[in-house]
Amino acid sequence: MHNVSEIFTLWPTDADLGRDIGVSYPAVAAWKRRGSIPAAYWRDIVAAARRRGFRDVTADTLAELHAAAGHLHDLGKTDREFQDYILAEANPDSSMPSSGHFSRFKHLRRSRFASAEEIDDHIRALREEWDRR
Repeated sequence: MHNVSEIFTLWPTDADLGRDIGVSYPAVAAWKRRGSIPAAYWRDIVAAARRRGFRDVTADTLAELHAAAGHLHDLGKTDREFQDYILAEANPDSSMPSSGHFSRFKHLRRSRFASAEEIDDHIRALREEWDRR
């Protein structure tokens, strides 16, 4: 196996995979779209694969495929979900929403500005962060 998407091709349909591990079809379809399976389901996938006779699906295989795809650091979360989670954990008292188009820049937001100069500095910081990504 060369990538995470090959795991999904072992089952006849995404719905079959979902039934085998007790997860809804939309969840499996979302994993397939992301190219990442949450680590919490790896054990279930390995067990379901063994029941179907797919011996090459192991926890090590899943870890290697996710590491190659760059998803191992977040154990199944998308980059935006992972960043939102980390930012929310770092600043639990924030009144800003934890999701949305610019939520990954939450750490750069401020709720109040003392002057127009601070607003300009803030916008400049947002643009620099956007350009870096």
